[in-house]
Amino acid sequence: GWWQKPRQKNRIKEAFYILKEIFFFKQVFKQNKGLWFFGYSLHLGIYLYVIWLLLLTFGAISAPGRFAGPVASPGPFGKALDFLILGTGVASFVLGALGAMGLFLKRMIEENLRRYTSRLDYFNLLFIAAVFASGLWSWWSADRTVFVARRYLWSRVTWTGVLDVDTATALHHLLASAFVAYMPFTTMMHYVAK
Repeated sequence: GWWQKPRQKNRIKEAFYILKEIFFFKQVFKQNKGLWFFGYSLHLGIYLYVIWLLLLTFGAISAPGRFAGPVASPGPFGKALDFLILGTGVASFVLGALGAMGLFLKRMIEENLRRYTSRLDYFNLLFIAAVFASGLWSWWSADRTVFVARRYLWSRVTWTGVLDVDTATALHHLLASAFVAYMPFTTMMHYVAK
């Protein structure tokens, strides 16, 4: 029978399979497209948020003087970096909030999901949604060029003290920092197992 044949391994195929699961949720897409849409939106929002923070950090380290002056960075590289920072930030806020709230509602409405969803799962989804929604509120109400976020990050990188920021931006940074401290103690660390 098949169990007597030698097992063939292909590490490259295994790696591609795992990467497709991590970045595209292939099996969830096959089994539940409605759940996939919101789950993928949430995770894509998280991935973009991390990229946004890396871009902000790179911008802060590579051109520190620009945080004291005008919003636009000099030269084509600076303008491209500004565009990437703004685009990834806003896209992460929208996708993350949409995904978290969609999963929250889907888990409340659908009986087969509600049965397996704990109160802590609902809390976690609302917490994530609050982080992304506060980022969107900060961008929309007070920081359309993400200049305040850049200056704030620059102050963190250089340890130059706390900036005077608007309520929306302060709330976002508070929620995001609290979430980063909270996440390692939750089941949301499942990505490490993949």
